[in-house]
Amino acid sequence: MYLNPAYQSEEGFGHFFLFAGIFLTGSFMIQYSQLFLSWNSSSYDFFLTKKSGVEALVKGKFLLFAFISVLCFLLTLPYVYFDSAILLIHLAGLCFNIGVTMPMLALLASWKPKPMDINKGAMFNYEGVGIMQFMMIIPIGVTPYLIYFPFVLFGAGQVAGLWAVTAVGLLGILLLPLSTRAFSQYLWKNRYSISASFRQEL
Repeated sequence: MYLNPAYQSEEGFGHFFLFAGIFLTGSFMIQYSQLFLSWNSSSYDFFLTKKSGVEALVKGKFLLFAFISVLCFLLTLPYVYFDSAILLIHLAGLCFNIGVTMPMLALLASWKPKPMDINKGAMFNYEGVGIMQFMMIIPIGVTPYLIYFPFVLFGAGQVAGLWAVTAVGLLGILLLPLSTRAFSQYLWKNRYSISASFRQEL
């Protein structure tokens, strides 16, 4: 895709490359976080024994997502051989994934989560999947372009748009302790309804 002339522009790379950078650096996080709580549906009550248990669950998963995203970023560094701009594209994707996409997907996944039996086979297994999983493409595919396109449309250029996406992602990373705490408090406040939704479906 990076070498396809159909995706090239006057500045050397196409607008679609931003989505590619987000997907390449955050594919694991995007797949896993769609079922943020469903993975732990059978043992969710254990985390409710203490308020710190919910916060530990959130922090643990956020650290896992961030670590795997950084690892994916490092694995995609050889793409820079084709174009040095790819480094900025992937850096923007990495920062945006950790700072914005990760807490946003976790929040969306906590809305009426469904239980999932992880002991069942994966083939045609749609346990834990609801309408929200299909709506998650909106923050992944639309939100970064809401930041990126104004810079392109008003003449600042694609590189300026990528730096803006990177800056928003870095701001989200700096605010991650606050968003983690706020999300943990949200889960604790709604602990009974979330736990009840797991029991009703099982």
